[in-house]
Amino acid sequence: VTLFVVGGYLLHTGIPGWILGVVSSVVVLSIAVAVFRMLPRALTRSFLTTGFVNVARYFDPAPGSHAARRAIRAGLVDLLSTLHQGRYARIVVVGHGLGGYIAYDALMTLWAETHELHAEPAGGLESLAGLEAAADR
Repeated sequence: VTLFVVGGYLLHTGIPGWILGVVSSVVVLSIAVAVFRMLPRALTRSFLTTGFVNVARYFDPAPGSHAARRAIRAGLVDLLSTLHQGRYARIVVVGHGLGGYIAYDALMTLWAETHELHAEPAGGLESLAGLEAAADR
């Protein structure tokens, strides 16, 4: 709106139209060049940096990363568990890159949890209790 007001004012000041056209073209082209030069950098930085940070955070052995990894994995394990208990006979999980690793990690966690629920108790618990009692003495 401001450009139309300024342009209308300048057209009535007696300045030749071709000069106004050249000046407005230079202004518009300058803005377009600035936007087109900054846009790819901004998009590249945001997408690539976020991706690399997520990969680094998921594979980072630091204690702070374990909570994030556990939360991500728990969400997928809950989803898979819900699907498994539902009406589906087969669930197909597809992942690529970090998503493949997260899917594998979640499937292994789900398998361990499910296996613990359905596994028979081990027969050697009496001997283990004896060892613990001996260690307490």
